[in-house]
Amino acid sequence: AAPSGVQSFDAQPNPFSSETQMRFVLSGPQEVTLTITDAQGREVVRRPMRAVSGLNVARWNGRTDTGTWLPSGVYVVRLLTETGSVSRKVVLQQTP
Repeated sequence: AAPSGVQSFDAQPNPFSSETQMRFVLSGPQEVTLTITDAQGREVVRRPMRAVSGLNVARWNGRTDTGTWLPSGVYVVRLLTETGSVSRKVVLQQTP
């Protein structure tokens, strides 16, 4: 179950090759952190942000925080809120 205050959370498109958008709807403004981990559980992206009440959109282009391209594979996007976390799997398909 999603933590209280998170009304929806998804990533579109999924699978993606150049960019995906994580969309989440919150019942009130709060500090949240989006993290992305690879299949080995290594955190490759950490993005703290001030989220607003209603729809929030964060884009991810398949790169680490340092700008390195990541290989194709399954990644876990986790939304950490003040009351818990919710996660979704996304599939990155790099074009050759």
